[in-house]
Amino acid sequence: MAEFKPEKPKDARNYCVFPIEATTDKRLVKHMAAYRVLARICTYTDNVGVTFVSQDRLAADLNVSRQAINKQMKLLREFGYIVYAKKRYATQRTTSIKVIYDGVKSETEAYSNLTPLQ
Repeated sequence: MAEFKPEKPKDARNYCVFPIEATTDKRLVKHMAAYRVLARICTYTDNVGVTFVSQDRLAADLNVSRQAINKQMKLLREFGYIVYAKKRYATQRTTSIKVIYDGVKSETEAYSNLTPLQ
């Protein structure tokens, strides 16, 4: 008898919101790997730019090592494109990441910029 393997759900993400400044940042021209990591992180963010995607998941998505992701994330923090955010759940095992749009670095400030429907 064949082993039952449930079908993986289809990835429903069709687009991402990306910091416009990153498209013209000359520092990222020299670090295209960091640009790719930032773009991939943005595919996982919520409406205020926060995600808790793991470095392992990013590494698998981009077909690189977790150490390579860690190196690029360090650059992205230095360049001011990401900061670490507070964990959202008590059982959360990964660090939350906040993508910086228009200089908004805190989750509280990001939430205050949303309309009630958002």
